[in-house]
Amino acid sequence: MEDVVILKTPIRDLYIIRSDRGPKFPEAITLLYNGGSRLLIDLGVSFTILEKAFSRLGLTIKDIEYIILTHLHPDHCKNIRIIKEKNEDVVIMLNELEARFSDTWEKFFEFYGFKDNKEIIDEWLELVGKPLGFTPFKVDENIKFYDVLEVDNLTFEFIPTPGHTIGHTSIKIGDVVVTSDIDLTNFPWYGHPSSSVEDFIESIELLMEMKPRYLISMHRGLIAHDTEGELRRYLNIIYERDKIVRRALEEGSINRDVGDRGIIYPRIYSRIIKFFEDNMVKKHVERVLRSN
Repeated sequence: MEDVVILKTPIRDLYIIRSDRGPKFPEAITLLYNGGSRLLIDLGVSFTILEKAFSRLGLTIKDIEYIILTHLHPDHCKNIRIIKEKNEDVVIMLNELEARFSDTWEKFFEFYGFKDNKEIIDEWLELVGKPLGFTPFKVDENIKFYDVLEVDNLTFEFIPTPGHTIGHTSIKIGDVVVTSDIDLTNFPWYGHPSSSVEDFIESIELLMEMKPRYLISMHRGLIAHDTEGELRRYLNIIYERDKIVRRALEEGSINRDVGDRGIIYPRIYSRIIKFFEDNMVKKHVERVLRSN
């Protein structure tokens, strides 16, 4: 049975909560601020893990005042309905660009880019939505970029870092920047039709210009050393994909209309993965053609 891991961060009373299985997708991190006020950033852990963490810290769901969501992806928005049922006063916060898509399945699948494709929707619900406990939910307060939430003696500054999604939000808390799904793994992701490679690159560059002392990736955890180098390495993965696509175009193994399979994802095993693969490859095809 999975257990909870609770880790300190450089910010007093700010904790990383994750499963002992690690934060690799479909798992992710939840951040807990447990000061005079209490809030969560993202719901990346299961409800069971969240309850275990709260029990160890002497908390209950009713103690949480805010849940800040960095973007509208199910591995960051797990079991919101259960939490809201147990604490109807908790304030759910999400960026205003994505909040309009959160409250119905129709809007949510429009956000994902496959609302009229029943086969993909059914597969997504079976493989992703149901296992992660995701359901549509109402946002109580829209996040506007560069707004600041003041909690106790801390400021939570909402930084626009789109590309992964249209409203993807990083959060600056003192010397720490929560980069969420600018996740500094080996897999930058921009698979929605509305995702943008160019925005993703600009967001990484913005984070580099901020020169943060610490980063928190929701799929890695706390990064305390060479943050600029980590961001640059991650950025270079995107540029390397440009090179791979350029070579494939020159060799004729893909064309300007149809993305090849297997350039981004190492294995295409579902309609969903094919959909995301094609979207991501096509974005690189367009970039390469524009640069010629």
